[in-house]
This record gives sequence, C-alpha cells and structure tokens, in this order.
Amino acid sequence: GAGPMATAYAKVLINLKKPFLVVGRGKSSARLFTKTTNHPVILGGLDKWLKNNQPPKNSIIAVNIESLGYSARLLLKHDTKRILIEKPGGLNFNDIKKTAALAKEKNATVFLGYNRRFLSSVLYAKQLVKDDGGLLSIFFDFTEQSSKVASSFHPPAVKHFWLLANSSHVIDLAFFLAGKPKFFRSFSLGRLLWHKPAAWSGSGLTKKNVIFSCRADWRSPSRWRLELYTKKRRLILEPLEEIKEQLPDSFAVNPLTINNSLDLNFKPGLYLEVKEFLRSRPRSLLSISDYLLSLPFYKNLYKTR
Repeated sequence: GAGPMATAYAKVLINLKKPFLVVGRGKSSARLFTKTTNHPVILGGLDKWLKNNQPPKNSIIAVNIESLGYSARLLLKHDTKRILIEKPGGLNFNDIKKTAALAKEKNATVFLGYNRRFLSSVLYAKQLVKDDGGLLSIFFDFTEQSSKVASSFHPPAVKHFWLLANSSHVIDLAFFLAGKPKFFRSFSLGRLLWHKPAAWSGSGLTKKNVIFSCRADWRSPSRWRLELYTKKRRLILEPLEEIKEQLPDSFAVNPLTINNSLDLNFKPGLYLEVKEFLRSRPRSLLSISDYLLSLPFYKNLYKTR
C-alpha cells in the first residue's frame, strides 16, 4: 500500500534505516507517498509484482480494509512467512478466518497492527501497574464519533464492521493490559443507518481475575477512554495518548509527565510496534491465532438484546 498508513510505516522504517520496497496501485497516492517520504512506489499492484519477483520474507500490509485479507492471503500463497497486517485484518469475520487458516497451513506468522499497545502512555501505565502489584479492575469506553464515520469515504461494508474495524483499538488495549475475558455479559440496543447495534454496556472477569466493565453509545457524544485501578491509584487514559492519576483519599485527578517524543515524531505507537515486528520473537504483538480466539467476544457485541 502507498496511502497515509503506509506513509506512516515508511517514516519509521526510514528512521530505523531498514531498506524496503513499496508496492501500490493508485497513482495519486503513490505521488503523494513519494513526495512525503522521497521513496519510490512500484505501481501495478501486488498481484502483478509477485508474478515477476521473489516474495518478501517480511511484509507490512497497509492497504484499505476491503483489500487486507486478500493481500495477506496472496502473500501467504507465495510463501511470505512474516506479515504485519493493519487492523482489523479483513473485511469481516469470515475474511479474517480465511487468512488465519492459510497462515496455519503455511506455517507463517501473521500479526495485527494494534499500535495503541505501544503508546508511551500505555507503556508507562503498564510499569505503574506492575509496581503497584497488578490490576484490580478496568473500565473502557469505545464510543465513536458517529457523524464523522457516517460521512467518511468508507464503503457501507466497512462501516457495518466499524466496531471491529476501529473500536477494537481500545478493546484490544483493555484486554492486552487486563488479560483475555473469561466471563462476559453484555447488553446492546439501537441502530444507526450504517451500524447495528448503536449502544453497549457490559461487564465480566478476565483470565487474570481482573474485573472489567465497558460501555459505548454511538448515538451520544463521548470518546475512547481507559481506566486502570490498582491498590495505589486510578489511572485514566483519555485521550489514550495521555495519562492522569487519582491517588487514595483524594478526589484530585492530576496529569502525569511522560516521555512521548516517539509518539510526537511518528504516528503514535507505530515506531515501537515496527521495532517489535522486526524482532525475531515479538512478545507484545497480537498474533492472528490469538486474534481468532477473540472474535467470539466481538461477535457477541454485534448481537442486539
């Protein structure tokens, strides 16, 4: 891909001094990519390029959501063994399952690009939680700005899948920190012209015995929010790139200072995500096999009751 997300990845790779090739389709996006990064784009699309070239050992897929699954499977069929694919990894649940099955068949490693895992605020919060003896409970809000989504360029099929296509950023982050859900009960209702349901409320327990609760109402103003509770403090990430704390016996909520230079100079979280992908054994990336195990949770959120 050679769009805005591919440009963000390229800036990181250039800074890391890692050589790379860019294969794209659109001439206008390719021109803008080259103008921004001073790096050429090979036009013609991935199908054409793979017919005449050896497949890459490592690949980052940053195309539009409709093409994510197809591009991943195309690379897997040509024996690319390590792939970092932008979330949500496919257009729908079946699309994702096809890629996961082929990755298993080809003994390949596919990771999902959830860059919020690598935000400076999140890394600092993880350390504070560890110092405090672990998490007790967690809360998250995954409300979207519905009017912006409704008027966006995304096709109806992508908007219909928006919960996993975009809101999963904060949901993934919550369970990355608190552990995978073991028990979960949720209620959802309402609908928008482009998405059903429109509002959610839920709670449960993770496999790390962390109590969690969540909510979202796409019919009303709000924003992504994550709250972490330990014995020593309450941490608030809202926006996710910033962190505040509330201490025991106090109602005051104070901002914490973090070193977020990487998040200011690159797309937030992306620099460390790419560095992790380039490691021989990444530990903090979401594998597609683990992603597959989380899909029932997302499917549950799509049920209206």
